[in-house]
Amino acid sequence: MILYFDELDTKSDFYKTNKDKIVNFKHLSRPTIIAYVQTLLEKNKLIVTQDRIEKFVDFCDCNYSLCCNELEKILTLNQSSS
Repeated sequence: MILYFDELDTKSDFYKTNKDKIVNFKHLSRPTIIAYVQTLLEKNKLIVTQDRIEKFVDFCDCNYSLCCNELEKILTLNQSSS
């Protein structure tokens, strides 16, 4: 079973009982997300300036999931217009 928590109180009984089974995923840093976006755009032969990529990541609040969703839309639109 997989449970997802935005936040988990480390003092709770649940945490103490299951801490050896809990995996904590940290948010990705801005430079990591920028590098990911740049790589994905290059793989799809889209030329975008570094400044625009940084603005895109900032617009997505440095949220990896949101960046992925928006990139998917951009790539789909680009493929359909080609």
